[in-house]
Amino acid sequence: MIRSQTFHHDLYINQGASFSAEIYLEDNDGQPFDLTDYDARSVIKQHIKSETISAAFDCTIDDYLSGTILISLTPEQTDLLEKETYLYDMILENVSGTKHKVMEGIVYISRKITE
Repeated sequence: MIRSQTFHHDLYINQGASFSAEIYLEDNDGQPFDLTDYDARSVIKQHIKSETISAAFDCTIDDYLSGTILISLTPEQTDLLEKETYLYDMILENVSGTKHKVMEGIVYISRKITE
């Protein structure tokens, strides 16, 4: 079973640059969570009640058995992030439609200076 508590982790993203991070998920016993039969998705919004998605991470399950997910944004996506802070979360959904919120946090944007 996936960890029952949502993990809080803040992200730091440079505006106009590529962004990627590896996420390692564990079960309640501290073992890698088997992501077989799961899909991951994660979005960035300005605030919790925002209907508009500011950016959607590309979520790739890098290694199903080790619980590794690679999240990434392109330079074009990060260039559109013009506020200093946003919110994000990550949802896992299995083949039967059960959803688990596994991560959430604040996204801090370091504004670009050089074009």
